[in-house]
Amino acid sequence: MTAFKLQPVANDSTMPFRRLTLCSAVMTALLAGGYGRSAYGGSCKGSVSVVVCSEAADSKNDVTVKVSPESGDLTVTTSSGFGITTAESAAFLLATSSGGLTFTDEYKSVITGASDGIYADLGAGALSITTTGSVIGQDGSGIDVSGVGYGYGISDVNFTISAADVTGKTSGILVNVADFVDVSITTTGSVTGQYGYGISALNSSSLEGSNLTISAEGSVTGGDTGISAFNQYGGNLNITSTGTVEGTDGRGINAQSSNYGTDLTIEAVDVTGGTEGIWASHEGDGD
Repeated sequence: MTAFKLQPVANDSTMPFRRLTLCSAVMTALLAGGYGRSAYGGSCKGSVSVVVCSEAADSKNDVTVKVSPESGDLTVTTSSGFGITTAESAAFLLATSSGGLTFTDEYKSVITGASDGIYADLGAGALSITTTGSVIGQDGSGIDVSGVGYGYGISDVNFTISAADVTGKTSGILVNVADFVDVSITTTGSVTGQYGYGISALNSSSLEGSNLTISAEGSVTGGDTGISAFNQYGGNLNITSTGTVEGTDGRGINAQSSNYGTDLTIEAVDVTGGTEGIWASHEGDGD
């Protein structure tokens, strides 16, 4: 998955964001590599748009679950006892071109990928990722999502990630999206990015009043920055942390709202950073 990463862009040099302009190039590369067809691991079955995963992890035989419908929505769910551990690439590679994406694990599954745990690229539509167990990216990010919400006649859609424990060698949760009404990331367990960021989110929506909300109930740790958030074009930026947040070499919390933004709010109880605990830049109206 490293070959498909986008390059950093931000007003502040410490921000870990990537250019959305290359999103179509990512999709092209994935499709060219056979990603346009469904290729399931041994315990995942279904159609090209509805997949159900079951059975325990088998590190010797598990392979990447690749699903990319040519059109429409994609839904992936798990059953009790499911787990996956891949020796190569991500555990899940999911993409849509003109539909929403829903991934739901309600059974505390352990999802381990050799690169990313879950990688998702959204063409247009709503996104919802729910995990209740552990998601691990051994050589990449735990959860890595990019894409756009509005397009192909689709509008007024939201982006939601709800996760428990997430770990990545680079970053824990990495989000780079545009054109959603609201972008929400909620974590209830520990989130760790060994060398990069615990949670990193860029919302570059051109929709007026698009909000970015990050709520972390457990600990968040990044080798560079704990929580990094940039709401680029408008709406509110809200960060709430009730656990510890640590940026080992950089900032504990790094928050930036552009001149189109409204309110920027940070509520935290325990934040430490190698350079600064909390750094915030608010160029817009509001508080």
